[in-house]
Amino acid sequence: MPEEASAAETRKPRWWVERSSGKRPEDGEYAFGRVLCSPRRDDGGRDLFRYTRAVQVGDVCVHTHQNEIVGTSRVASSYEEVDPLEVLPDLARWNESPHYVVRLEGYLPLDPPLHRTEIFTEEFRERLVSASTEAKRDGDYLFFSENFRPIGYVTPAPPALIDVLDEAYHKVSGKTLRGVVLPPTRWDTFIEWARRFYEWDSFDVVERNYKLEIGARLKGAKDALLEGKPDWGDRLKKAVQNPDNNLLYQYGHPFLNLLNSNRGRLEGVLRRLWGADANAPPEERAQRFIESIDDIDPAVHQKQDASLASFLLMADDARELPIYRARPFNRAYKLTAYTAPEHGVEQWRRYGHALGFIDEFMQRAAARDLRIKDRLDAQSLIWCVTSKTPEDWPQKVTDAHDAYREDGVTPPPPDGQSGTAPSTDPWTADKIKQLAEELLWESADLRKIIDGLQDKRQVIFQGPPGTGKTYVAKRIAEWCRDHGGGFDLV
Repeated sequence: MPEEASAAETRKPRWWVERSSGKRPEDGEYAFGRVLCSPRRDDGGRDLFRYTRAVQVGDVCVHTHQNEIVGTSRVASSYEEVDPLEVLPDLARWNESPHYVVRLEGYLPLDPPLHRTEIFTEEFRERLVSASTEAKRDGDYLFFSENFRPIGYVTPAPPALIDVLDEAYHKVSGKTLRGVVLPPTRWDTFIEWARRFYEWDSFDVVERNYKLEIGARLKGAKDALLEGKPDWGDRLKKAVQNPDNNLLYQYGHPFLNLLNSNRGRLEGVLRRLWGADANAPPEERAQRFIESIDDIDPAVHQKQDASLASFLLMADDARELPIYRARPFNRAYKLTAYTAPEHGVEQWRRYGHALGFIDEFMQRAAARDLRIKDRLDAQSLIWCVTSKTPEDWPQKVTDAHDAYREDGVTPPPPDGQSGTAPSTDPWTADKIKQLAEELLWESADLRKIIDGLQDKRQVIFQGPPGTGKTYVAKRIAEWCRDHGGGFDLV
């Protein structure tokens, strides 16, 4: 994942208001509170529903229905286009063109609901008009017009508007919308367990470093083969036989046998995998590799041959193309209620599905303030959550983790009971090195900034626009926050 994208995703959730059309079914996949659904254009051809494209995973949606705010939910996916004639027959009468659909999760009805007469009162009139005027100046519009008539479908809910809704709802119920706790979803619990593993002091040593070493050895074999060097086979053997290599399990031995018995034909397969097909999507490269291996020796063709393909693709970049193993991903699909591949689907498709799950996991984690460095760490976290328990965890945490892998809902105990809370000192040598690698800086240069911050309690960055000053300052502030501090962005 590019650094810029990762940074952009560590944002606070935005709030939106949905004005229900009342046209959706009462239950099922497309019921109220489970999706946002709109046509792409209104009857006049205008892009009235553009905000349906703007919502992002982790955002909060406030639902209105029949002049009442009736519930809240969390956005679970980016928008997709669907054919209403196939999946939304009731909406087909509304508009037969493709519709935008955004999946939601954790719908929570408000008890009691908040009626519009409690919102559009003289008490709040001036603030509501101000919020509407400011939104219009920014090119937005809210779910009501200047004369408080309903407009739009999904519209932004800026902080000023949420403040009004909070106060209005507090008058009715003694609660605020911001204070309504959305029930945890399966994704929430999975990510909290992942967070616990990511805070584990031994995570890099146990789960990351050796995979990077194996990836480097595979890259050496790949470069040697593509450059025509005769020792490519020996380099490949060393990568497969690495004493720390537990990635292939028993599937490494048939591959080594194939390397010894059919070296010439295997060389051609690898030249295609690492050379001719280098720009193809990873799952397509895995497909061609699997089919070619089957042609060479069907006895080597295994149920887990996608694991071998993914292992060899680590030669490109282990950080972005990590190893694939079916069992931990199948467990993760179940724990998160993520759609699993259909039974009997080809192994290369399962590999592509797993990469999609990794990206979904990283996006959802970022929306919940868990910044995962790359796909390699995401794959390691999936393995840990589904298949591993550190020996140094307290028994209470171990028991909770065992229960979670059975029921999918048991959360980790509070940090104070885990024995794994992160160090309160964010600036040890190892941690400075880790952040420096993320920022593509030298550790010594970052150390100077940190020393100045610790000595003077302030640092001023000076330089031309567009050189990354704000980004670096924000990452340092976030780093402090993640280790017990805090910050405000002004």
